[in-house]
Amino acid sequence: DSFQQVTLAFHHATRLRAHFSGKRMPHEPPFERRKQPADVYGRLVNCYKLIREIAQASGLELAILRPGKRDSASVAPGDAYDVASLLVSELAHLHVMLTGETPPDNAYPPGRKFPSHVYQRAGMLESQLEELVRLVRNDPSWLREASDAK
Repeated sequence: DSFQQVTLAFHHATRLRAHFSGKRMPHEPPFERRKQPADVYGRLVNCYKLIREIAQASGLELAILRPGKRDSASVAPGDAYDVASLLVSELAHLHVMLTGETPPDNAYPPGRKFPSHVYQRAGMLESQLEELVRLVRNDPSWLREASDAK
């Protein structure tokens, strides 16, 4: 379920990235074995921070995610799913602001995936969001311009 949510978040981020010119797809990071839910959770929390940077550069405010200090044994797969769902929600909101249309909520059922697979997919999302941060900092009125063009 987490893999599917992260994939959906990646699709939303890619749609936002399509607003700007240039290369649209990041390289897939290498597969790293033996990742745990805590590794995925940490990467997804960083993705949320990047989305907050995008929002702030665009003149928007998002809630601050305060995950607190947790040892890796206390992070369950459901925790990563919860953060991934939050990412989907925030990216869908930005998409609505950009296009006026709700993005489709579809990501294929991926079959059985392990934390290492989710970690790798979250790495793609993280790369896409880092690029969006860079682009939005160079064009902070991107959402207003798109809204005015509608």
